[in-house]
Amino acid sequence: MKTILPQSRFLTFVFLIANLFFANVVFGQTVTLDQADLDYAPGETVIITGTGWHPGEIVGLQVDNITNPNIDCGPVTPQPHELWTVDADADGNFTAYWYVNDCELGADLLLGAYGNLSGFTYEVFFTDAPKVLSVAIGSQTPSPVTAGNNASYAITVFRGSGSGSSGAFTANLSITTTLPGGTSVSFSPSPVSFTSGDSSKIATLTISTTGSTPAGSTSFIVKAATSASDFAESTATLVVGGGNSAPVLAAIGNKNVNEQSALNFSVSASDQDLPAQTLTYSLDAASVTAGMTINGSTGAFSWTPTESQGGATYPVTITVTDNGTPNLADSETFNIVVAEVNDAPTGTDNTVTTNEDTDYTFTTTDFGFTDPNDTPVNTLFAVKVTTLPANGLLKLSGVNVTLGQFIPVASITAANLKFSPATNSNGTPYTSFTFQVQDNGGTASGGVDLDQIANTMTINVTSVNDAPSGADNTVTTNEDTDHTFTAVQFGFTDPNDTPLNTLLAVKVTTLPANGLLKLSGVNVTLGQFIPVASIIAGNLKFSPATNSNGTPYTSFTFQVQDNGGTASGGVDLDQIANTMTINVTSVNDAPVFTKGADQTKLEDAGAISVPGWATGIDDGDPELTQTLSFTVTNNN
Repeated sequence: MKTILPQSRFLTFVFLIANLFFANVVFGQTVTLDQADLDYAPGETVIITGTGWHPGEIVGLQVDNITNPNIDCGPVTPQPHELWTVDADADGNFTAYWYVNDCELGADLLLGAYGNLSGFTYEVFFTDAPKVLSVAIGSQTPSPVTAGNNASYAITVFRGSGSGSSGAFTANLSITTTLPGGTSVSFSPSPVSFTSGDSSKIATLTISTTGSTPAGSTSFIVKAATSASDFAESTATLVVGGGNSAPVLAAIGNKNVNEQSALNFSVSASDQDLPAQTLTYSLDAASVTAGMTINGSTGAFSWTPTESQGGATYPVTITVTDNGTPNLADSETFNIVVAEVNDAPTGTDNTVTTNEDTDYTFTTTDFGFTDPNDTPVNTLFAVKVTTLPANGLLKLSGVNVTLGQFIPVASITAANLKFSPATNSNGTPYTSFTFQVQDNGGTASGGVDLDQIANTMTINVTSVNDAPSGADNTVTTNEDTDHTFTAVQFGFTDPNDTPLNTLLAVKVTTLPANGLLKLSGVNVTLGQFIPVASIIAGNLKFSPATNSNGTPYTSFTFQVQDNGGTASGGVDLDQIANTMTINVTSVNDAPVFTKGADQTKLEDAGAISVPGWATGIDDGDPELTQTLSFTVTNNN
């Protein structure tokens, strides 16, 4: 309905909203409409009368839609915003007509009048108000309604407040949305009829259901209309109970999780049964893997796959079941893919042993690699050296290993990782270094391929006997006199052993060409070992041949032997024979002869000569030529 305000109200209105509308009004010119309240409904014709204009003056009239200035009302004449004219009669009066279009329902409108002679503008503000103000819908009775029965609602239609809605009119009732299958609709009464004194009218909506009407809730809209543009709407809900309907499980979809990581999610379901039923969530027993759980009330699923469960796909079926009669259910089978995540391997402290002056070649087993937390287990990939040995050298293919270097397992397998102790050094322990083992599992998905705790490789170096040393020597004895050897005469030293070893024996490697070497009176044989105790006891002697001497007189060779033994490849025998030279000093021997027969001489007979009386005369020293003299003595 359009409301055109009378002049007095319009002037008051203009003054109140002077920032929006301006009127140039000269008293004497008027424009009036044909209803006191100036309310009009779509389809009505507004009678516009004017007075006080110049005789024969052309008056331009225009109606503007203030609410929606750009509205297009279609093929109607005149359109809002269109200017049309009327001619004032000889008395300065005119009558004009304006058709109220449906498109202006509820709009604020402005009527303007302009005279071509007076130049004055006259404006009247009016509105278009509907006949139907609103619709109210009461609650459903009964609720829920059992399929095959009827549900009813009280429908109240309220009249609009404008003068254009006054008087009698009818409003048709309808439902403008789709109801569930198997339903039909009726209104009583329909249409509802208003008399001039009715502010509202009540009707009853009946929705009839059949056995095929599904259970559930459905929203619908009730419309009360006097025309296509004069209507009001309201929304209500149809609730149908009855037979049990299966719940519907919301889509779950496949899941992914790393081994040893928690997978938590919640499933949900809907159920159209009313009143609402209790839904219970469960895992299909055939698909449950160890550790999987679901909260039967909330649908919260939880699982933390173990290490052994990594690297596999697990089909899981979740079912939701209602408590209707009979119990109905819905389920979904989906896959949980558990990614294999590498766990750190483990090394082991170890002690290895090598001999003095001998490299130690490492093997992969020396590092004690295990992978207890991965299934399948990974293998050794490399060894990281985290500290270097304090003594000796750790070498890879002959090159010193550096701090933090990774030693590939292939290099260890190829025997290229070695430890070299310092020359002639040993100890238990001798030195150590630390290491971390690395497996071939990689670091994808947060995996760890390096042992997080360094292990210690302790190296023992076993003392190995080094050969002792003897010394060449010269000893001197007198002719026909034995020489008794002492231990020091063999020049024993042990320069390469710590602690030093001591003399154990002397090996005779060649015999003297002259004279005899004897042990406890028995000739020494070639290669015989003479115990040091026998030497200390004075039992090793050299006897020159009778009446022989010389410088040098003779010699023999020997090798000293220490008490370090030959364990672990030790050498206890000097590897180079030494020479013992023996000088025999010549000593003068008494001459000898053989006397002849005793001789008798008369007293005072004078000297006698006995030729050949002394025979076998020898000066005792065959190596010398000496002069002999005889002296006759009288033993009287």
